[in-house]
Amino acid sequence: MDAATCSLPGGVCTSDSTSLEDLAIYGATAAVVMGLSTIVAMQLDSVSRWFLSPKSLLAKRRREYRYAVEQGNEYTALMIRQHIGGGKGVYDPKTEAVVWAKIGNNDTEEMDDLLTEIMDSKKATPVIVAIEQDLEDDKNPNEYHLFLAFPPASAGLSTPAAPNLYQKVRVPLIAFCERLAKAFKDKMTSTALCFVADASSGMGTELLTDVVKDANHGVATIPNPAWMTTLALIVSNNTQNITTQQFETIIFALVRLEAFRVRESTGVSRTVLFTLPGQACVPRLLPLIQKVFVHERHLFVYDGCCHSVEYGLGLIKKYGSSYRQKASKEEWELVSETPKVISATIPMAPLRHNRALPDTLANLNSS
Repeated sequence: MDAATCSLPGGVCTSDSTSLEDLAIYGATAAVVMGLSTIVAMQLDSVSRWFLSPKSLLAKRRREYRYAVEQGNEYTALMIRQHIGGGKGVYDPKTEAVVWAKIGNNDTEEMDDLLTEIMDSKKATPVIVAIEQDLEDDKNPNEYHLFLAFPPASAGLSTPAAPNLYQKVRVPLIAFCERLAKAFKDKMTSTALCFVADASSGMGTELLTDVVKDANHGVATIPNPAWMTTLALIVSNNTQNITTQQFETIIFALVRLEAFRVRESTGVSRTVLFTLPGQACVPRLLPLIQKVFVHERHLFVYDGCCHSVEYGLGLIKKYGSSYRQKASKEEWELVSETPKVISATIPMAPLRHNRALPDTLANLNSS
């Protein structure tokens, strides 16, 4: 580095070019650090609600809620795949690409054979693993597929609680559900269905399922199924232009499939109780379910606003904000359920019918 020169009158020194470059680098680095710090700080709800307008703040919170639901759903799908792949010590995610038998839209005979196996009451009914796109599909990577897994024959008619090696099949969602819905419409059933829409931060769902199990009157429960959360996400962001009628067909087919799967658990009451996976999914799914199952039972659970918020905050304190909740036991009913911290604490989606509501909510901490 050259020495500084003092050639100006009064002995004012000027730095050489290298020093000016260093100062520029330091200044740019400081600006970048300050910019990044500002961006990080703005992600904090306690900070952003001081700077963003109520409309922008609500949009930001919606994006965060959706991201949390998506991440929680992907994690649940991974846990389900691990369960049907033999459990934690056996499952190898590297084999996912080859273990699924893939049936396409044109494979009508294969779909019919699969339907015959599903409708056979003497065989175990498959579990719903996931509803996903296959980005590695060269023909149509954007098409949604239904992933089903058949329990081993040695397990009997009921879905085994413990992990096991299942037979895995991937089918086109819409085409297969149309066939499946027709098969169930042609099949008489004496089993009643009950759908629980919960707006009490999950307290009602937990209470009802516990009471039903303790009563032991033959009411089978399917709490917060993960595939319903996936369907709610697809409905809210329908990039593939799936029609309302097709959504109704999908719901009818998959609900009846789930009810058929637990047929051994229904006793004198002959009822299957479904709890919708969280208050964020209710506005998306309930209109479709009520239209499809208009003659079935629909139960609404709610509590006082303050009590529900208090209960939700208690869940966050207990479980944390992470969607990566490990089930207390590696059992099917637990691993196939949407994480409680997602289903019970993510708020309802619309919030648009009341124009004053965004301004009011902007003054509250999102947590």
